[in-house]
Amino acid sequence: MNIKLSCNALVLPALLLFGSWALATVNDAKILPGSACQPTSSSEAFSTDGIGRILNPSPTVILFVDCPIVRDVRAANATDGLDVGWVRVEDNHSLQNISCALLSENKLDNNAIDFVTDASAGEGVQQLDFSDLASSVQGYYHYLCSIPPTEGGVPSYIKAYYAGEEGGNP
Repeated sequence: MNIKLSCNALVLPALLLFGSWALATVNDAKILPGSACQPTSSSEAFSTDGIGRILNPSPTVILFVDCPIVRDVRAANATDGLDVGWVRVEDNHSLQNISCALLSENKLDNNAIDFVTDASAGEGVQQLDFSDLASSVQGYYHYLCSIPPTEGGVPSYIKAYYAGEEGGNP
């Protein structure tokens, strides 16, 4: 009985120590609802709904939105501060696509450190994919997206967006 207690007393702390190290080195992921995005202009019409989407209700005007990303890995990374990202959308316009840019901004000036873009390919539910975005020390990330006008009474929208920071240790 004493031997069993001694083994448990050694194994449990080792597992806890290894478990915290493993958690500190994994990708730090964030998923936010489309309703977290904000129009880039206060004059732009938009709507949100009870399931977290941001929709473009206008039948004539493209909606431009800025979607913030929480950053908590402050160190710079020249190749992939953000390892992977996606935006889930439904494009309901027959001629115009939803397009997004994932940007890494410098806190010192108005110049993007890095950016990647993607756009929907025709109509329907789709995922726009992004990867390997560089970062600056204490800069910030965000998506900048355009949502086409409503067509046939059916709006296009952003459902959710995701960003995974490399490292995960603030």
